Amino acid sequence: MTDVKAKEEEALITYLKELALERCRPAQRAYAECVRGRFVSVAWACRDSAGELNSCLSECTNKEALADLKERWLRAGKPSLAGARLDRFGYHERPLKLRELVNPSQSDSSK
Repeated sequence: MTDVKAKEEEALITYLKELALERCRPAQRAYAECVRGRFVSVAWACRDSAGELNSCLSECTNKEALADLKERWLRAGKPSLAGARLDRFGYHERPLKLRELVNPSQSDSSK
């Protein structure tokens, strides 16, 4: 992956983290529900849900996931990552298809 500049890699890592947060939303909700109304007891009462959230985030942001995203991004011709965040939040100033970098099966069904 020598074709990826440091700035580009930073942007890919940021994008990967955003995707991980989306994918781990059920674990986030479970943890949020567990901690609601607790203070000190969070440490032991929510240990399992915190572990599940951590595992999910770690799985989605590991070196293999980053390498896969880099490879897909390079194959797609290095589309703008700034536009990816705009597209993610519903702004369509630049029509990009970065979602297919992460989940190619979804892009096939949207054509």
